[in-house]
Amino acid sequence: MNIEDKLKDVAAYFKHKIIKGEFEFKKCGEHTATVLIDEKYEFQLWIANEPKNNFDFYDSSFILKNSDGLKFRTQKERLAGWRQVKPHVQAYKNKVLKREKQKAFNNLKKELEALE
Repeated sequence: MNIEDKLKDVAAYFKHKIIKGEFEFKKCGEHTATVLIDEKYEFQLWIANEPKNNFDFYDSSFILKNSDGLKFRTQKERLAGWRQVKPHVQAYKNKVLKREKQKAFNNLKKELEALE
């Protein structure tokens, strides 16, 4: 077995963990979600632009990225992974991001009131 085959096996392992929901959701923004696999391997997943079509690993290690193995190749894989991540993204956005936007809104409102 050569190094490329080993890297493909490692990439398949991480994809399987996402598809099975075996990860810890850390946080997300508008474009990416951060997950932790096996309590030590952190990955960013692309969640913007209709995730059912574009859901994929976004920012992974140089070795895995260049092995061309760390990608959800089929629509079925992307949908299976997105189904596991989506509830976490929605909950996070509803809780944390909404609170941050409300705080920013209130600060802007105070600034406008100070100008009057």
